[in-house]
Amino acid sequence: MLMPHLSVIIPIYNAEAHLEALVATLREQRVLGPEATIEAEVLLVDDGSTDASLAMLDRIASEYPAAVVLHSHHGGPAGARNVGLDAARGRYVYFMDQDDYIVPGTLECMMAVLASAGADTVHFAYAQPTVEQVDEWRAKSIGTPVWEGPMTGVEFLKADKLRWNTGLWNNIYSMDVIRRHAIRFSSEVKSFYEDAIFNYLYYLRAGRVVCTESVGYLWVQNLSSESRSTERSHMAKRLSQGSALALFYFDMYHRYSAEEGHDRELASVFLTSARWFCYAFWHDMLRIKGLPRRTALEMLEAQEAAGLMPMKGPVPVMGKGFMCREDWHVIARPWLLRLFIKLRLS
Repeated sequence: MLMPHLSVIIPIYNAEAHLEALVATLREQRVLGPEATIEAEVLLVDDGSTDASLAMLDRIASEYPAAVVLHSHHGGPAGARNVGLDAARGRYVYFMDQDDYIVPGTLECMMAVLASAGADTVHFAYAQPTVEQVDEWRAKSIGTPVWEGPMTGVEFLKADKLRWNTGLWNNIYSMDVIRRHAIRFSSEVKSFYEDAIFNYLYYLRAGRVVCTESVGYLWVQNLSSESRSTERSHMAKRLSQGSALALFYFDMYHRYSAEEGHDRELASVFLTSARWFCYAFWHDMLRIKGLPRRTALEMLEAQEAAGLMPMKGPVPVMGKGFMCREDWHVIARPWLLRLFIKLRLS
């Protein structure tokens, strides 16, 4: 059997409203259907759907030989992606979400970049259109990208290429790197921030990386998606998994600060990420409607007990957007943050 060049892994959960559009964008990317030009397998991982998704997936697999249906057990996107990784046979792997789109020509273009550069990884840009703006973007083409590199994954991290761009879906990864280093998605961080941890673990080991500012992925801003939900159960999950990411950053900071793993630049990358994430995390938490005050206070106490608070030092340097100095002075002082939680939250 011919080994696929690219494995596309897509977690599926109650996606009946999105599957037809998903198939259309995969055909458009030339990985499914008679017009396919990339030797690919499309691994559709059902994560315990309760709607008509599974029946639709079985139909898709019967129509397209490159499509394979796999099954997870509602362990969130992280668990579903691990199931996909275990089954993947391609030289490269690409992850996407069930309700997003890829700019026409992107996968062919990025596979060509990998070949031209002799790289194992390519990192590209993404846009965040609303549902109403998707058709405008899909009428475009990625064109011919200007790429930077090759560089090692560690050089990529030290150049601060990842901190503001930690999504999975704007990277094509080497399955050889993933297999040799047993890189998997965290069992603790299942649906929020799991991409950041995977990316840092991967890029610390990647050998030849190229990156481009060309926009290839459309992260559709859908207010009904879990990542944007303000339901209390989702917010509690986001809080706990956010703390896991902060702990990861601190663990990596201490690892590269230690004498046996000493690398001042890498340690600085992880400390800066930890401090910035702490700011962004509590900045968001104080503004989310419906978050119970008790939940936020319990999370603050847990972060203090884990050594994540207080975040001493100057205001974190922000690469994009606006940094509120006043907010940092509140967040860096747990007693003041506790007061603001009591005043701002329900």
